[in-house]
Amino acid sequence: MFGSADWVPVERTLGDGVPSRWANLMRRVLKVAGVCAAFLALAFLTASALSAIGSSAFREWQLVFLRFRYDWGFYLLSALTAGCVGAIFLLFHYERQLVSRGLGYGLLALRLLLVLIVFLVLLEPIWTWTRDETERGRVLVALDVSESMETQDAQAAPQEKLRWARAVGMLGGDETSQLVDGWIQAFEQGEEPTWVSEEEAVDEGRRERLSAARKANVDSVFDETVSLSRLELARRALTQPGQPVLQEIAENVVLQLSAFGESHVPLDPETLKGPFNADGLQLSRARTDLFEGVDAARFRESDGTLA
Repeated sequence: MFGSADWVPVERTLGDGVPSRWANLMRRVLKVAGVCAAFLALAFLTASALSAIGSSAFREWQLVFLRFRYDWGFYLLSALTAGCVGAIFLLFHYERQLVSRGLGYGLLALRLLLVLIVFLVLLEPIWTWTRDETERGRVLVALDVSESMETQDAQAAPQEKLRWARAVGMLGGDETSQLVDGWIQAFEQGEEPTWVSEEEAVDEGRRERLSAARKANVDSVFDETVSLSRLELARRALTQPGQPVLQEIAENVVLQLSAFGESHVPLDPETLKGPFNADGLQLSRARTDLFEGVDAARFRESDGTLA
């Protein structure tokens, strides 16, 4: 009654049952993982498609998903979405025993659609647009017109006089710049400048005559320079025809010209092109307040930022 032949089917049943349960579990896990992966792929394709359609339809406007970048927040959102999709799929599996097939698939579609919408919202979609604007910077030129600027610096060093003379255009232009630099360097070293080089005149006698003439010319320039006030030197430096500083600034940026002493007033560049009378300005010239010169920039902020 209890022979060896009766035990074989029992052992075979037990031996085959355990692997079959593991196999069913693994198949279910793989199916859920596949559904989650497919949903995430669909969600990513949907986000990319919406971005591409929005960008092509509105040209300057672009639909951008801020969270659609590979960082920890993106990975966390993807993992949570996959978990929700897996839970919905398992719920659908168990609901099939309670509801009709059509209702079950309808509920599944609605739930997945809701998860997709929430996923896209959490990706933070925004509309962006590109607009090219050219804004000209603003440069403030503040001219000190205080009474101290009426001073004539007769005791200035020769190198300073040379710099002033070059700034106001009394020593030629770029063609004499290197020559004047050599004279300034010689004066700074306490030496007599070489007025005429050997390349300019090989003959020594002719070189001496040219040197004397050039030195006399520079001396006359010195005399004219020291006869001008600081204010007149500044005016000529800003408006001299060879290098019109104000004109070059106005061609590239917004020029703001201001005169200051104890206070400041706006100044028209045209008033500096001829004889300039600072006494006609509506400000006190008793002393110099540099903060007033800088403060003038605040009254033209609508013209752009300072360059």
